[in-house]
Amino acid sequence: MVDCSGTWSLDFNKWHAIQPWIPAGATICAQWIGRDPGFAPPANYILSDALEFSVIP
Repeated sequence: MVDCSGTWSLDFNKWHAIQPWIPAGATICAQWIGRDPGFAPPANYILSDALEFSVIP
């Protein structure tokens, strides 16, 4: 059986510290793309649910 219990994460605060061009109040739309080697191409890519949030000071 294949273990599919992995997680994806990103420390946005750390990433934003080196991307100062994103201003406070900006709305960010994000989505993860991943590759699943358990499937043959082109069906081996997956997309996460979408996420939208605002940058606050």
